[in-house]
Amino acid sequence: MPLGGLLSDYLTSRRGPQFGRRIVPMLGLTFGAVFIYAGTIAPGPRTAVACLSLAFGLAACCEGPFWASVTEMAGDRVGAASSILNAGAQIGGLFAPVLSPYIASHAGWSWALYTGGLVALSGVVATYMADVRPARLTSFTAVDVSG
Repeated sequence: MPLGGLLSDYLTSRRGPQFGRRIVPMLGLTFGAVFIYAGTIAPGPRTAVACLSLAFGLAACCEGPFWASVTEMAGDRVGAASSILNAGAQIGGLFAPVLSPYIASHAGWSWALYTGGLVALSGVVATYMADVRPARLTSFTAVDVSG
């Protein structure tokens, strides 16, 4: 995770947020999906574990850029935007351990993993379509709550 964030920060400083915040998740999720597939066709258990571990690590490198993107995109609504990002992640975390065994029981574990790879690739498409330029901040007006 820290390496993905560092790489994203470096690329953002050199090429801007539209490139730097998107390229790390796009590559991480794409190659993560490739390693998921490779793990399902691996010739032995050690190779399968190595491929699936790389897939997880590449997906994890996206965490920092996702949060940084939300912070940059949201402007003065960063709390609400962060809540939406976190809620989406929690929903995925709720359904993945339920759907994976369900798919595996009907189509086999390879297809359960393929489905995870397809979800990762859908994240690539969503990241590509995101406009990650910083939002303009609006002036903040304090609200008098003293009554």
